Amino acid sequence: MDKIVLVLSDIEVGDGSLTDDFIDDDAFCSFISSYLIHRYDHIPIEIVFNGDTFDFIKTGHNNLYPRYITDDISLKKLDLFAKAHPKFFAAVKKFLKKKKNSVIFICGNHDPDIMFNSVQKTLKKMLPGKVAFSGFYYKQGSVRIEHGSQLDLIFRVGKHSVITYNNKKILNLPFVTYIIFEHIMPIKKQYPLFERVSPKKLFLSKLKNLSRRFTVLNTKYFFKSLVKVIKNKEDPTYRLAGSYIRKMLIRMVNNHYDVAFDKMVRKFIKKTKGTEILIIGHSHKAREERIKDKFIINTGTWRDEYILSKYDNVIRAKSKHFAEVIITKNKIIGARLIRYKSANKSIDINVFGHFQ
Repeated sequence: MDKIVLVLSDIEVGDGSLTDDFIDDDAFCSFISSYLIHRYDHIPIEIVFNGDTFDFIKTGHNNLYPRYITDDISLKKLDLFAKAHPKFFAAVKKFLKKKKNSVIFICGNHDPDIMFNSVQKTLKKMLPGKVAFSGFYYKQGSVRIEHGSQLDLIFRVGKHSVITYNNKKILNLPFVTYIIFEHIMPIKKQYPLFERVSPKKLFLSKLKNLSRRFTVLNTKYFFKSLVKVIKNKEDPTYRLAGSYIRKMLIRMVNNHYDVAFDKMVRKFIKKTKGTEILIIGHSHKAREERIKDKFIINTGTWRDEYILSKYDNVIRAKSKHFAEVIITKNKIIGARLIRYKSANKSIDINVFGHFQ
């Protein structure tokens, strides 16, 4: 065995506030420690943080969600993450103390800020050792690792991640991010647990009053935002395609909040030459799927999430997962999805009592 590649996605390290969905620092630290034992002393290990490692999007700046994100704002958010989750950063630093180990950061839809050079330099100072940033994907032989948001029309970023507007370098964000800033975050603050429960369609079917309220709020916001788009034609943060508008209207009016891009993933791996294994995240749904001679692994999420059963009215903690890739003589000899038992116990919460 020449090398082990470990892939985690959607950790969403936040600022420690009510909207921070990463609470299991101890489980993450335990995971890191499990690969620092004696049996791995002579094996190089690479951790690929496959997007949404940090939750810049749901983290405010001075209690606001500014539309134009500069690197100064991103650096201040990064400082909040370090203060809220010292265990996370300490665990990664400990991992990197072994000179043979390395870390790769891939950009996701919650952490586009890592595309700023200043953010990358700061992270390298915070995490001394072999740290690299590979943009939207990372290739290791026949394995392609990418977050998945670039395969999702709603969350896809354009050709340039950073653009110049009014003489300032700002993030070039997908329009849905501004919807999160203006519309979703006020709802998230009022119902912090809602966004962490799946499937949301089933969840809202059990809470008719909440579902109707969301439909009204979503519809009102959609038409208000269309007016803003028309009035701000010269502003690059208001530009969007007609197909995007139709898709967003259908999702918002029907309270469709879950990520649905499996068809695009299957289509992508079928047509991508040189890729036999595709490791993604984004949807928060850990799974394995084989398509003829190709293999898809979705590593799920490490944030605090729950699953609602259709048979009762309680929500139970979702398991955490990661992918392990074994490389020998520069060849991929194995890749698998591994369930990691969280240190937190499942908590049963009656959804009707909690939201009504």
